[in-house]
Amino acid sequence: MPAAACSGRQEPIAHFISTPPYFAGPDADPQSLATIGLAQAYLHWGFLAWAILGSLTTVMLMHYRYDKGLPLAPRTLLYPVFGERAIHGWIGTVADSCCVIAVVAGTVGPIGFLGLQLSYGLNALFGLPDSFATQSTLILLLVTIYTISAITGLERGIQFMSRWNLILAFGLLVFILLFGPTWAVLGVPMPMVSLRDSS
Repeated sequence: MPAAACSGRQEPIAHFISTPPYFAGPDADPQSLATIGLAQAYLHWGFLAWAILGSLTTVMLMHYRYDKGLPLAPRTLLYPVFGERAIHGWIGTVADSCCVIAVVAGTVGPIGFLGLQLSYGLNALFGLPDSFATQSTLILLLVTIYTISAITGLERGIQFMSRWNLILAFGLLVFILLFGPTWAVLGVPMPMVSLRDSS
């Protein structure tokens, strides 16, 4: 399987091929099956999941940081359960250590996978060899960029990369809308959202 396949595209396609039982019907056309696949994927990984995961945790962390003066660290989220032991004891140290390990483990895989994707893409577009040397060079380049961004801090490196990320994403959006299947792109989201919300 080529490295250009990634999980962001796999779930909607899986739901397209194997329609969830609630929506299954013998006379469903491919367009409605695609809408169902996207609706299921957005239900699992869209606004609802991130609202609970990101927003609730952020609200709690900011409350304890700015209202109670506790440290801005994962251990602070355990304060309601363990009290001061979570902040100054071994429980907080274990929680912070587990979070660091989880962040490293959750970051290393995607960086390596991105190196594989870039190598495959460069091979498909420009004929560069899709070899271990190319993949290693790309991964080393990505790690160097990430490290420089992190070392230079929020005000310089991360803000610079975030700004360019938004500019490039907006440029890609405009390019796809101008030169891609505009009506197909604009026609899918509304039925998909209404289908997701009705289920």
